Amino acid sequence: MRWITALLPASVMLLTITAAVEAELVWFAETGHYYEAMAEPDGITWENALAACEARGGYLATIASATENAFVFNLINDPAFWFIDGYNNAIGPWIGGFQPEGSPEPGGNWQWLTGEPWVFTNWGPNEPNNFGGGEDALSYFGWGGNIGSQWNDRGRATGAAYGYVFETETATGVLDTGAENEMPPRLEFLTARPNPFNPVTEIRFSIQAEGAVQLALYDIGGRLVVTLVDEHMPAGEHTFVWNGRSRTGTDAASGSYFARLEVGSEVLTRRITLVR
Repeated sequence: MRWITALLPASVMLLTITAAVEAELVWFAETGHYYEAMAEPDGITWENALAACEARGGYLATIASATENAFVFNLINDPAFWFIDGYNNAIGPWIGGFQPEGSPEPGGNWQWLTGEPWVFTNWGPNEPNNFGGGEDALSYFGWGGNIGSQWNDRGRATGAAYGYVFETETATGVLDTGAENEMPPRLEFLTARPNPFNPVTEIRFSIQAEGAVQLALYDIGGRLVVTLVDEHMPAGEHTFVWNGRSRTGTDAASGSYFARLEVGSEVLTRRITLVR
């Protein structure tokens, strides 16, 4: 699909906005997750949208069925999330599909950030097509200037969209300690960049107060892969590097892993994807 630069040119036609969009977390019974449509009137790249989701403790939405796709589309079926490009295509918000570097083009090895099976697709006609090269991220799309629920491949670092769809497993979108009326959480965020990665990623987190900190990686079956830190740490931001190896020094296999950060009774997890 044809793509635009991150700074939207004057030739891009904005859809008429008839009402302000008030975003909120909405629960979807089929997955048990919460979703939120985020408008970005100045434009945002796929990579920056992913970082924004990770900072909140979630990820760009993944779509596993026609009913989930219809549910998510209903959240973004508003002109505030769309623009018309120079070819009269309606370009919609980002979601969490991508192609790892080196994948066969245009349709090879598409996958979800979470590692969920790529079992449902809703590509627009003649999509994906890797038009112009470098189209390796997923957004919503509509033909003929009409908002639609189909998908389009676009550049993850160079393309821009007017929004993205955030997904989280908790209603807060940041942290669920399982208790009420507690002191403010000491954990502020947990991110991994790049994500997906091969073979190294930086895991960064921030704590508001000093304390015992444990940061460990687990595989999709809940088995410990490696412990990156297990010590008393001061308040502030901290960064640790995972080189894609297990505690025995062997290379971890491609797939999804969970970075689990524990500070006292508070726990925050982040799903990361190793693609070799």
